[in-house]
Amino acid sequence: MSSYRKHEKFSSLIYNLGDAIEDSRELPLDFEGYRHFMYTGHPIADTFGKVRFHRYIASVAAGDWVSNEMIVVFKNKDRSDFRPENLEILTRAEKIRKDRTGVDRPHTRKFEISPAQLEMLVWEMPVVKAGEFLGVSDNAVRARCKKFGIKTPPVGYWQKLKKGLTHDQAMRELGC
Repeated sequence: MSSYRKHEKFSSLIYNLGDAIEDSRELPLDFEGYRHFMYTGHPIADTFGKVRFHRYIASVAAGDWVSNEMIVVFKNKDRSDFRPENLEILTRAEKIRKDRTGVDRPHTRKFEISPAQLEMLVWEMPVVKAGEFLGVSDNAVRARCKKFGIKTPPVGYWQKLKKGLTHDQAMRELGC
């Protein structure tokens, strides 16, 4: 029997989820550790006809095929737990935000800080740490400093301080 015939039952959104999860044990793992079946022409198959089983289950649970732009994640990180309540459908932006923060928070590009506070902050800690503290990227902090005309410590400044130099000594050695 061909793999097309063997997995014909997975072509429908009305296939019983309990039966599908039970049948998943016989499915092979791909190189990334995901169970899959081959079904050329399936609505959620990749160009080679491979359908990842967790995407199939999420589609059945949602009642619509998951598009290629959407990502299905395992909430508990266990790739063998196909229960619909363990699968979450996210956009790429939501997935990236969740990976960075561990929680899904609304995307915001703005942060409120006065020029005086920002200047004090960037001279108390490296810009990367200041960005983490403010919940933005280091580039966002640098851009805000540039906008306000705030000078930031030169490259190597924090390393000089770690070596025990004072602010003035570090600045002198760095040619500032």
